[in-house]
Amino acid sequence: MFHYSIFGVAGEQLAPYADLCGFVPEIGDRLEQFNYRGSELVTEEEWQEWVRAAVEATREVFRRL
Repeated sequence: MFHYSIFGVAGEQLAPYADLCGFVPEIGDRLEQFNYRGSELVTEEEWQEWVRAAVEATREVFRRL
């Protein structure tokens, strides 16, 4: 996990994937490590899809740097 602010203005693209404290998940992170509203309603499959989307968004930010 990392805080989206480390990318400066470009990191704002990751804000939709960040938890309430600004942390974005990476492969291997667990939902329990994060502070999302309603996270107890998320299945493991949904969480993995969320992480994959966050990783792809992070790659896109890297490409633009």
